[in-house]
Amino acid sequence: MRAGLSWVSAVALLAVANPAQAQVSFRLPGFGQTSFSFTNTTLLTYRRTNFDSVSTDDNLLSLTERFDSQFTAPPWRLQVRIDAFVPVLLAPPGTTPGSVNAPSFCATSAMGMATCPADLHWDARVERVALSYSGEQVSVDIGDFYAAIGRGLMLSLRKVDPLGTDTTIRGGNFTAELERFTVRAMAGYINVQNLDPLTLVTVHDYGEAIARGRDSARTAPDLLGGLDRIAAADILARIGENNDVEVGLAAARVIYPESFGRDSAVDTFGYRMAVPLLFDGGLALYGEVIGLRRTQSEYFTSGSGDTVARGARARAATEFGRATYLSAQINAGNWSAQLEFKDYVNFLLSPDGGGSSLRRIYNNAPPLEREDVQFRSNSNTRGALVRIERAFRPSPWVGGITLVGSGFTESNGLDPWDPSGFGVAHGYLSLRRNVDGADYSTASTVGGAMGAVGAAQAPRVAGASWQLAANAGYRMEFIGSRRGVGCRTGNPRDGCREAYAPDWHIAHADIDVAFPLAANHSLEVRVDGRVETRFDDFLLDDMGTRAGYHTFVRGGIAATYAYQDRLQISGTLRTDTTQLSKYLTGVPIDGTAPPVVFPGGEVRWMFTPGNSLRIFGGMTPGGRLCSGGVCREVPPFQGALAELVLRV
Repeated sequence: MRAGLSWVSAVALLAVANPAQAQVSFRLPGFGQTSFSFTNTTLLTYRRTNFDSVSTDDNLLSLTERFDSQFTAPPWRLQVRIDAFVPVLLAPPGTTPGSVNAPSFCATSAMGMATCPADLHWDARVERVALSYSGEQVSVDIGDFYAAIGRGLMLSLRKVDPLGTDTTIRGGNFTAELERFTVRAMAGYINVQNLDPLTLVTVHDYGEAIARGRDSARTAPDLLGGLDRIAAADILARIGENNDVEVGLAAARVIYPESFGRDSAVDTFGYRMAVPLLFDGGLALYGEVIGLRRTQSEYFTSGSGDTVARGARARAATEFGRATYLSAQINAGNWSAQLEFKDYVNFLLSPDGGGSSLRRIYNNAPPLEREDVQFRSNSNTRGALVRIERAFRPSPWVGGITLVGSGFTESNGLDPWDPSGFGVAHGYLSLRRNVDGADYSTASTVGGAMGAVGAAQAPRVAGASWQLAANAGYRMEFIGSRRGVGCRTGNPRDGCREAYAPDWHIAHADIDVAFPLAANHSLEVRVDGRVETRFDDFLLDDMGTRAGYHTFVRGGIAATYAYQDRLQISGTLRTDTTQLSKYLTGVPIDGTAPPVVFPGGEVRWMFTPGNSLRIFGGMTPGGRLCSGGVCREVPPFQGALAELVLRV
């Protein structure tokens, strides 16, 4: 679905960049024929507000520049990416030019800090650099590289644009491809992307002052520790006459410095097996089991400030976790079934990994749920999924039903099915019409939170016939045991909920239709809606606080006109009453009601292959955005932006 931003009083600002040079090819002594190519991305953003209580980061104009270049001389390749970010705080309406609130470049200087938040400042750096060698059987990476093992339970470092994450390992990576084996070994430190594209916050590499020995340049964040270090190895064996079975063994160790006096080390070891083609493709099996050991160490320290030093280890505490993931895909004529089981117990790879600490999201444990359904824990949960579909051949229609059941606790120290936790039951029906060889079997992400810069999903372009995908279902989270202050005090105002009482339930539906208008012209319309009811201990009213249920609505409509893959024009209208519903009287105590309607519009033009211009502006409601089992909270946005991408 293409979800855009609404037009507001801000004027959409166009990005300006120098035209790309033609691709350069030349002979380099010792390397032979060498080519040079690059992608230049210029992003100009005007953020009127992000709807929080902090006004010092509103009315923000920012320029983001990303220059990604590549030299290729087979079997060698050198990649370098330079990132730059310049924020400018514009004067609020009615401000006298030249006053303290006049436009100001944000910097780390005293002058810049007078009008800019501490985490909003200009930045320029070599963000990625990698030298790679790719031979017939051996490949080597030196510098920045992405890495994944198996389905991502143990390790998954990759670029996830919807979440704004782009983390690599900076070090060395060795891979050997043998006839029956693939052997990999890697080591280095974790290199996060320094600019968060959703919040526009720039952070320095974690502990970079310490890592570079510049003790005199330490700042408060540096005192939290140094750079995370990682080492991992993976062996994959192929068994059978036609390599029918794959068996893998892997291990990883990550050291997480938390302060001069404390750090954590996480060791993981696991095995996996995949049988992709049984009974002539009628059955595919996959399984992965991983054990985890986390050791937190505390050390004696001496000195203070820049002279603090670590001494011997004073004490250590060890805890264990595990992860099991099993899946089966069954195909029998017009029928197909997907079965999944997961059991994650205290399976958190880092001390603070999660949506609030993007720098330490190192793995993507596969979830059971749709990514548009909000879930609160993926590190301590146990459950199963069953999906059954039937193709009504020779027609293009496919129908299905999905059932999910699981339990989780928000404390990793408890069993996922502990009575103090939560249970989940979710079922939904699916219907789709596939034509032109297309298969849109992936669960819809309609209704999920939008990023601060709008949609990241390209529209479907209808072929010779129309296409449809629809889903409708109900999901409920319920408490496992009797709880609430009122259960002890007897005061009804304090609340008392019996075991299995609903905690959060959602009724949801969506439909997406794409159809041709004429040759090379098509239209896609998508409508989605969710009605949610959730229990909250801190509902607000004019008299104070009161626990209870609040109901809110999320949904919207989007329409996208497309001319081939060259031009897309989108308009959206979304509503989200999540924040407003928390106030029992409908208006917050301070008298400022949050917005509930979010209109938007976007134009995307690919003027030559690989080169595009995108302009959109308006409002997005924010919320929780999930991808591959990893979730993060995305702030609301009001403003406009323009993006120019030039590839050569």
